Amino acid sequence: MDSYREIENLIYQSAWTTDEGGGPAETCRELFKHCTVTIPETGEEDLGPNLATSAEKMLKRWAPDNKLGTMHRISNVWIEVDEDAGTAKSRAYLTMMQAVPQDGFPLQAIGCGIYHDTFKRVDGTWWFDTHRLDMKLLGDISRHVTAIDSLPLLQRVAYRLMMMFPFLQRLAPQPQ
Repeated sequence: MDSYREIENLIYQSAWTTDEGGGPAETCRELFKHCTVTIPETGEEDLGPNLATSAEKMLKRWAPDNKLGTMHRISNVWIEVDEDAGTAKSRAYLTMMQAVPQDGFPLQAIGCGIYHDTFKRVDGTWWFDTHRLDMKLLGDISRHVTAIDSLPLLQRVAYRLMMMFPFLQRLAPQPQ
């Protein structure tokens, strides 16, 4: 498989693992183990695996199999590979859908953004090197996160900005 396709598969795998695998914590620990995650609003950076526990604490589980009830749709993928340097960069759109029928929440887009990623080859395998999501549109995330309605207005606004990137949730206050 060529580098372009390997990197494209990594991008898609991050969405698949979040929705159908072990969730955001698994994504952080495995796919982002060589990755620095940037929080656009603050410029703060942290290693992906460090964010795994925080990512899990703030998300609501709805499905009988303890999944999030979301589908992350990746589109408009653009990848540029530098084979000689063993590096690459990409941009891609994210549209996150959610439905919680048992709570009267019909299928809808709850957020849209743009991923900005870089990649590096480590021992012949491509890995995420940096990962950032710039949110562009937010919908109703009340079924996606815990305790959002009890937060003060400013924190709810900040929370909405971070929701499409679960690893950023560590900035939000933890529920009591």
